[in-house]
Amino acid sequence: MKSIKLYLGDSHKITKDIVKANSVDCIFTTPPTFTKSIKDENSVNQYTDTMSKYFISIIDLLKPNGVLALDVLNIQGTTIIPRLIYNMTSPVKKYRYIMDIPIITSRVISGCGINFSNRKILLFKKVSASPTFKMEKELLHSYVWHENFPVSMKDYVVSSAIKNVKSDSSMLAYHSEGFLFTSRIIKVFCDNGGLMLDPFMGIGTSTLACMHDNVNFIGIELYDRIFKIAVENARSISPHTGYSVEVYGK
Repeated sequence: MKSIKLYLGDSHKITKDIVKANSVDCIFTTPPTFTKSIKDENSVNQYTDTMSKYFISIIDLLKPNGVLALDVLNIQGTTIIPRLIYNMTSPVKKYRYIMDIPIITSRVISGCGINFSNRKILLFKKVSASPTFKMEKELLHSYVWHENFPVSMKDYVVSSAIKNVKSDSSMLAYHSEGFLFTSRIIKVFCDNGGLMLDPFMGIGTSTLACMHDNVNFIGIELYDRIFKIAVENARSISPHTGYSVEVYGK
């Protein structure tokens, strides 16, 4: 049976204990960004050092051609994105940087007037991975944002984000866009029935995208309140998708 496994805990401590080496097609996540605490280059350095060390530590979980996709919001006036890229690729040379993709074109975002012009997907692969990046880039750009997404699933993601997190247009845009782009990443980088890992899961938008696109999922969330929302969302959809939902933690 297709499976969704949700863990409550600190991803920095438990990821390598719960995920097998060479088992993951794609690690796709939004690294937590604490905008109030990132105010200068010292705080940027501390944040990017912590994040890059974590992602380097779990590189062995990826399959030989697995991909790491980071949904990053580059806080205005800081160097988070270039520093992350540098830390991940040099001098340790564990990852090869493929490209970044701005998320600025969705009709959902345009419709509510929210500017996410600093939000990008950063794509990395293992240094040892096969050099098929040109084909993957063409595939990524070939998908239309709203192509082949059932209205019922998209509406569920939007209503869930508004109901469970914050009832405003920015949440509608953010989680709709997250679902649609996760689905695009799955189509290009995940085998049918493969495995996606999201170590900073949040309310589980990526969980729902995996259910939609026939991919198994492991998600980790640190905060109990947010974790409960992710569990509720997954269990609400699972009867309609043939997925089992396994919950670990409190």
